[in-house]
Amino acid sequence: MSKPHATRLVGSWQLQRYQVVVGGEPRSSILGARPQGLLLYHPDGYMSAVMAARDRDAVNAPSLLAADDRAALAAARSCIAYAGRYEVWGDQVHHHVENSLLPDWVGRTLVRTIRWQGDVLTLSPPDEQTRSGKTVQRAITWTRTAAEKQ
Repeated sequence: MSKPHATRLVGSWQLQRYQVVVGGEPRSSILGARPQGLLLYHPDGYMSAVMAARDRDAVNAPSLLAADDRAALAAARSCIAYAGRYEVWGDQVHHHVENSLLPDWVGRTLVRTIRWQGDVLTLSPPDEQTRSGKTVQRAITWTRTAAEKQ
């Protein structure tokens, strides 16, 4: 018998794939073909997620505040980052966002359906609709970090 989702989620996860399908057709993601990322679930009920395109251009500044607008915008658009509390309900994990690169997410709950294939974790947000009525599906695939596997 497998461990409950909440127990299996705890630990550190490395991003393997960020898949986007629009109207049944695979699309490239804002994170590119080889994204990188880290997802952490702590036993105290907090989580954090950071995902980014692997080969982003440098902003050539010590911080985003010091970067020119074009470089800062490109850096922000190729990164997803948020943190907060989490709860597991059945086959879903609810991320209660307390901090985020995207201010609109703060105070929201992001729901992800949990799917396991062996030790590979796939989290999928609810389907969305484009303005033209096409269905957008996302699947974010994670594997345990090297430290977790030891």
